[in-house]
Amino acid sequence: MFFFKMWYKFYSYIKYDNSINKVDKKIEDIIDSLSNSKKDIIYFDSLCLYLKEKKLKSEKVANFFTLVGDKYHHAGKYKKAKYLYIYALKIRKTLFKKEDSSIAQIYNNLAKLYQSMGKYRKAKFYYYKSLRIIKKLFGEEHLNTIENYNNIAQFYQYIKKYKKAEIFYRKVLIIKEKIYKKENLTLAITYDDLAKLYISRKLYKKAEPLYIQSLDIRKKLLGEEHKNTVKSYNNLATLYQEIELYKKAEAIYIKVLNIRKRIFGEENLYIASSYNTLADFYYNQKLFDIASLYIKKSVKIREKILYSTHPLVERTKKDLIQYASLV
Repeated sequence: MFFFKMWYKFYSYIKYDNSINKVDKKIEDIIDSLSNSKKDIIYFDSLCLYLKEKKLKSEKVANFFTLVGDKYHHAGKYKKAKYLYIYALKIRKTLFKKEDSSIAQIYNNLAKLYQSMGKYRKAKFYYYKSLRIIKKLFGEEHLNTIENYNNIAQFYQYIKKYKKAEIFYRKVLIIKEKIYKKENLTLAITYDDLAKLYISRKLYKKAEPLYIQSLDIRKKLLGEEHKNTVKSYNNLATLYQEIELYKKAEAIYIKVLNIRKRIFGEENLYIASSYNTLADFYYNQKLFDIASLYIKKSVKIREKILYSTHPLVERTKKDLIQYASLV
């Protein structure tokens, strides 16, 4: 209903004067108020249809079509999303004529849409089309170029072309190291991305130093008790568990538990999560008695904080029954 009111206000505002300046002024408010409500989404079509019928074209109108396209993309309504993206692209090509970063952005949106649709050739075509424009406008060592390389790396990883994904993650890393020179949080993200890629290929020796570099950056810049530092510790522990370095994994899992206790106290869902992780860790090593102790602690916290029939509580209770039966 909220979007309906905005749409009604918009229509009333431009009823007798739909000059593009007036439309732009009001459409800004509508973009700010875009809702995810299923009831409101029907009004998106009405406004898009109205703007198209009146042949109203501006950068803000193109932005509106793009944002509504994003809504439909995320809702799994790919045909509508495609129609809206292509119309936004048409507006931008009319406005700019030459290659522009906003046109590259639409190509990127189309690439992601085709990826979601499983049309990988078209996705690849638009990812590279976007990259060519961005490189031409900004050069190699620019944040927009990094973003495009990263999108292509993630695309190749998604379709399991790991060697190609590695090439593009490496490009991202080289450029970031040139731009930032010193330790930077965005570098830690790329170290993680590359490490995860190596883990998917079972190249654990290559993944380990990257996770360590990522952890070192976060410890230095964020401190030990930041959620992203804790995430880095967990990544490293999971890797050590995977390669059967159990003592190293155990030490880090316990470290994470102690950090969380310092931050949240004894009774918190993050603490329950750590207990659960330790329970699974010991269970996988057939140390069922220790696993049972930790799963009991997890159940106790989750029951206290969540309701007894909560899916997470019920799942943890099932684990408890299973672990206890093996002791």
